[in-house]
Amino acid sequence: MKSSIPASITKVTTMRDKTVRVQVDCQEIPSEHMAELFDLNDKLGYFFFHEKPLKEIDTSTLPEIKLEDWEKPPSQRQRAVIFRIWEQTDRKQTFEVFYRDQMERIIEWLKQKLN
Repeated sequence: MKSSIPASITKVTTMRDKTVRVQVDCQEIPSEHMAELFDLNDKLGYFFFHEKPLKEIDTSTLPEIKLEDWEKPPSQRQRAVIFRIWEQTDRKQTFEVFYRDQMERIIEWLKQKLN
């Protein structure tokens, strides 16, 4: 999202894997901004918070993720594979719960590889 929207951070929670979950509540925004927000769902990005309105955010120092035109981001590919696994199970839980559980397992496995 290239434009800024008025919002406040209403909750900060530490997670089991030492990450942080930030809840942001936005004031009423125009429908085009809502559409932009929904398009960003499940995409990797960078979060900025500034106490004053900004016209534009300087993203020149962020690392660039390069993809071919035909290529899906790795996170989308992984989510699709987890969805197929969920489809093949008995679906005792919603996909959202299953997905988060599987991601937690993957994250824990990766953390074990750290020194």
